[in-house]
Amino acid sequence: MTFESSVWGPTCDGNDCILKKVQLPMLEVDDWFYFENMGAYTVSTACAFNGMQTPRRVYFCDADVWLVV
Repeated sequence: MTFESSVWGPTCDGNDCILKKVQLPMLEVDDWFYFENMGAYTVSTACAFNGMQTPRRVYFCDADVWLVV
């Protein structure tokens, strides 16, 4: 079962909207989302707005890509 949802960053500022309308299953606190090819501006736009800490970063790389890099 899925639910119409929106995905927001921690500040809930208007610029913090990641997905406006998406179908998602029931989620729990600490569940993860994975987005491919997010680009260079995902970390640089993180801020401590509204007293929120910047998010912890976890990096993933395919083994084939890692060997090239």
